[in-house]
Amino acid sequence: MPQLLSLVQSSPFLMIESNWILRHIQPDINIMVLRYDVEDFKDSAREILARADAVVAVNKGTFLPSWNDFAREAMAGIPEFEMADPHIIPPALVKLVKTKID
Repeated sequence: MPQLLSLVQSSPFLMIESNWILRHIQPDINIMVLRYDVEDFKDSAREILARADAVVAVNKGTFLPSWNDFAREAMAGIPEFEMADPHIIPPALVKLVKTKID
């Protein structure tokens, strides 16, 4: 953790893709990406889903994984941004991120 802490403190903007890190730090913003076309849902992701500031739902209208009911309940009140192409960021998500980091 000390090596990671120096990295985190090295820049005002840092993106970390990890569920584990949320056990140790409180980020300015926590965005969870849910791929509805993937059946697997890690236990670590289940633990932190309710703490997300926003959820990006990829291919939500196309697939219905077994974890759908769990996710719907855990995400109550969390802004959700649906997208078919994970490479295109919805403008409303960009706006949300700007409000969190400004």
